[in-house]
Amino acid sequence: MRKHTPESVPVTIPTVALRVRADGTADATIDGHPLLPPDGTGRWGRSSLPQIIDQASDQRTIPVRIEVHETHGSTFTDLVAARPKRATPDTPASPQAG
Repeated sequence: MRKHTPESVPVTIPTVALRVRADGTADATIDGHPLLPPDGTGRWGRSSLPQIIDQASDQRTIPVRIEVHETHGSTFTDLVAARPKRATPDTPASPQAG
């Protein structure tokens, strides 16, 4: 039998905003602070959204709100849930003396 450990939920959910440029590059922020790509270039590509989500959500251990602002004015918003933690096996009961 496996023991279920309840998930901790943050008091607030971080918001990741991605502002896409006409050339396909984008700036990302998390709660208004710059979120830089691991290579340090300062610019993400449109196809980098999965990497941005992974980085902002600490490899999907916490939920995040995503806002993608396109150059033509449309906005896409979504919530990305944290991945469920893997259940841990019960600790075996110690034998009783008898």
